[in-house]
Amino acid sequence: MNINSKTVSTYQASINLGLQRHYSDDLIPKEEVIQFIHDYQKSRLAKDERLISVNIFESTIACIGQNEPHLVIQLINYPKADLSHQEIKQEAVCLAKNLMHAYNQNRIVVVCTDETILLEKNDALDPRIF
Repeated sequence: MNINSKTVSTYQASINLGLQRHYSDDLIPKEEVIQFIHDYQKSRLAKDERLISVNIFESTIACIGQNEPHLVIQLINYPKADLSHQEIKQEAVCLAKNLMHAYNQNRIVVVCTDETILLEKNDALDPRIF
């Protein structure tokens, strides 16, 4: 059996998306977010021939009185579509901004291999934290 191998540099960027619309009890369905990401991926592929590969998993952010369901959307450097560290980071930030707008999020954190980026519209905090 012949198995080919391709190695690229490891670099990841993860978007932490809260599933409550702007501190409300209105939950965003996971399937809706996945469809949004599919549409984003298709647009990036059509525009720049850039294939964006993601791993999506569920989590909970717990901060004092807040327990908010989240999705962690992890962009990976898929060897068939090798991107530079900067390109992966740029794509993560761009996708995060699009998700913020689409789902009325005040704040999103993008965690990269080399830094963490906070994107926020204003200083408001979830009232359950205090």
